[in-house]
Amino acid sequence: VVGFDGSAANAVNIRSGGASGAGLNIDTSNNVGIGTSPDSALHVIGDGKFKASGETKIRFQNDTTGTGNNDGSFVGVFGGTDGMALYNYEATPMRFFTSNAERMRIAAGTSGGLVRIGQSSDFAGGSNSRLAVFVDSSSPAMVTETGDTSGRSHLSFRNGNGEVGGIDTSGSS
Repeated sequence: VVGFDGSAANAVNIRSGGASGAGLNIDTSNNVGIGTSPDSALHVIGDGKFKASGETKIRFQNDTTGTGNNDGSFVGVFGGTDGMALYNYEATPMRFFTSNAERMRIAAGTSGGLVRIGQSSDFAGGSNSRLAVFVDSSSPAMVTETGDTSGRSHLSFRNGNGEVGGIDTSGSS
């Protein structure tokens, strides 16, 4: 069903079959609402394509990721206390940019879970590295490592010459 919404001059509302209520709405300012009348450029309320009760997700897929339930990425809001999520099904990093430059990356694959801040090129770290903070693009200023074979955690501070200090835990309480 395609029609004009009588409550807003020249607004378009598209619904499936004989459904009532909000469907896909385009207002006179070209704002798009899915499941609602929009109050911004894109406004989504309700359940998305891959849904569970109380969730709203927007999924992103292309020819590279595939189009199945476990392909691509989504941003969503979950019911209850689970909050908001950025989710990447692919074995690729999640990258965050400001001022047209990469500022943070969460690695995938064999370095999965490593968070790099302030550096965009590859830094594998150790197999137990979880956080690397850079003050320049060449070497990390701080690296955390957890769960090595001795059960110890380590926080190291570095400069261009290597490690200059650190904090270790013994793995016992």
